[in-house]
Amino acid sequence: MKKENISEEAKKGACVRNQLLIWEGLLEMRIHLQRCMGSANKMPFNDTFNELRENTDFMEESNKAINNVAMVLDKLLTIQNLLFKNFPETKSLSNKKTGVEVKQKTVEESDEEIPSDTDNEEIPSDTDEEPEKVPEKEEKQDKIKPTLKKRKLEDYEKELDTSHKAFKSFRDSTIQKWNEKTRIAAANIKNAPTNTILQQINYILSDRNKLIRRTQLKRSEYDIIGYKKTEENEETNDNTVIRDRKDNDEYIPEIFDDSDFYHQLLRELIECKSADISDPVQLSRQWIALQQMRSKMKRKVDTKATKGRRIKYVVHNQLVNYMAPEKSVSWTDESKNELYSSLFGKMFEHNNIGLNVNLENGKIKE
Repeated sequence: MKKENISEEAKKGACVRNQLLIWEGLLEMRIHLQRCMGSANKMPFNDTFNELRENTDFMEESNKAINNVAMVLDKLLTIQNLLFKNFPETKSLSNKKTGVEVKQKTVEESDEEIPSDTDNEEIPSDTDEEPEKVPEKEEKQDKIKPTLKKRKLEDYEKELDTSHKAFKSFRDSTIQKWNEKTRIAAANIKNAPTNTILQQINYILSDRNKLIRRTQLKRSEYDIIGYKKTEENEETNDNTVIRDRKDNDEYIPEIFDDSDFYHQLLRELIECKSADISDPVQLSRQWIALQQMRSKMKRKVDTKATKGRRIKYVVHNQLVNYMAPEKSVSWTDESKNELYSSLFGKMFEHNNIGLNVNLENGKIKE
């Protein structure tokens, strides 16, 4: 019995370890995608893009970029289909997805192609054998064309929508299954949530407008091609001292910025990796990385504060128990000089220079 229990515990540990490795791999993919999202947010808006389309060099480079992105999307969709088919619990999802796609294609073909008898009359033919060979080639080419045909943006949206609808039931069932397993361990904890995990997710996603607006907040400083701030915001920021970060927030509906969630995932990854480390040097390095990441989250750089475009000043604190001297005497400078000169009889001697003084009878004579 003990050997069986040990083997079962070892299998559980291996499963947990594999789950953590998959989670770390997904996080690494998310880290690589963050640069793509940052560069995508710098792309021009519709108005500026229409102006840039007049340049031929720009259109050539943009078409190359569009083709590369389309190739990446096609490869990702093929990988998704292969994963659905190889995993036994999701084989039925691929069948549902193909059924929905076939229905959509039949509806589109019935709307677009209308047979007519006049089509055969417009094609000239010298012999009777040629019309028999041409339809066979056309049928073969029609079978090959759908694979080589480029998809439009609407086609990608439809395919992603169908795969999401087919995958939703499997996703909810797996989340509920693992939630029930974890609730057994959390049954004795006080203040544990009574609602199911699906109810909590639906409650958070209920206010979609608020969630979408959070992703439209520009959290870092980067330049968007052809975009300029409105003058109203610049005037208010110049005249007032910004003490709160909310005063400098900028919402742009054309971007998608979830860097707060991205930094939270990074923090969890670093903390998870540092839990098993005992080397103090590596711990200090990871601690420095965490501090740098937190400083980047809080940093808000003012791009207009350089080259003397904004007055730089520092407000000093008010001085305590120090004040400028106040003159309480109303005397003039002349009156002060007369006072000082009259002291000790100096003024009397100065006025009697050249006089003969006779002090016998107490009279003064010239």
